[in-house]
Order: sequence, then C-alpha cells, then structure tokens
Amino acid sequence: MNLLTRVKDIVAADLHSLLDEKEKKNPTAMLNQLLRNCEKEVEKVEALIKRQGALKAKFYEEKEHAAYMMKKREHQAEVAMKANETELEKRAHEEAVYYKAQAMKLDDLYEKAKNDAFALQNQLQDMRNKLKEMYHRRWELMGRENVAHANQSIKTSMSDLSAEGPLSYFSTVEKQIERLEEVIHMAYERTTFDTKMAQLERELALKNEKSE
Repeated sequence: MNLLTRVKDIVAADLHSLLDEKEKKNPTAMLNQLLRNCEKEVEKVEALIKRQGALKAKFYEEKEHAAYMMKKREHQAEVAMKANETELEKRAHEEAVYYKAQAMKLDDLYEKAKNDAFALQNQLQDMRNKLKEMYHRRWELMGRENVAHANQSIKTSMSDLSAEGPLSYFSTVEKQIERLEEVIHMAYERTTFDTKMAQLERELALKNEKSE
C-alpha cells in the first residue's frame, strides 16, 4: 500500500467517524445530505444516458452512411463491368465489400448502444422511484421527529407547571388580590356610611329649621 492510498484511507476513516458522530446529533441533517448525494448520482446517470443517446445516434448515422456507400459502390461496379473497366470494377467491388462489413459492424454497435440506452433508462427510472421513496421516508421521519420534539416540550412544560413553584406563586398572587378586594370593599363601606350620615345630618338640620 503506497503512501497516497494510506492517507486517503485515513482521511476516509476520520470522515466516516465524524459523520457517524454528527448523525447521532442530527439524524435529519444526515438524511438530507444522503438525499442530496443520491440526487447528484441521478444527475450523473442522466448525463451518461444523454451521452449514450448521442452515441447511439452517431452509430445509426454511420451505419446508414456505410449502407448507402455499399449500394453506391455495388452499382458503380456493375457500371464499370458493363464498360469493361476492370480496374474500376475491382476497386468498386472491394469498397462495396468494405462498406458492407462496416455496415454490419456498425449495425451491431448501434443495436448494442440502443439496448444499453434502454437498460440505462430503466435503471434511471428505478433510481428515481427509489429516490422518491426515500423522500417519502424522510417526510415520515420528519413528522415523527416533530411529534417527538413536541411531546418532549409538552412534557417539560407540564412538569414545570406541576411544580410547587408556579402553583405557590399563583397562590400568593391570589391572596394579594383577595386582600386588595377586602381593602376596596372596606373603603367603599366607609364611604357609603359617611355619605349616609352626612345626608341624615342635613335632613335633621332642615327639620329643626322648619320646627323653629
């Protein structure tokens, strides 16, 4: 094992260790990162399929050209034969044989490229379906995580509300309000009593004036 490979393995091991630790702290973030990596892989496959499609089109173009040249040279060989042009006939026949072989070879390559493109397209669709399933799974886990956090918050809040501190504080405030209500009530009664007595004195004074 050379030095570069050892360094790469050490870095990879440290990275996996770091990711494992981070996953424990934030599993949702790690799941999101995994989905982003899968999306990149899908994009790579899409690019390869596009290149495969271009290659298939090129093979088709070349095989059609070879077939055309084969027929052209065959026709030219017949023309040369009728004209008793032996050398031209021989050359046309040789090229017709060459283009025929090329057409057959290119046809095989085209069929293989077409089948490969079809297979890759099916695999890409499978990847897309799996990716969609992973998104559905992520949403499910996010929902479960939300519920877990909400339940934890509710449990903590209920524990705080059930503690003696908050209840005793409410009890203290209630007693203070009761004392305030009592003071206000007594002040109102005193004011009412004084008002009634003043009114009674005025009535008696007025009565005495009339009797004199």
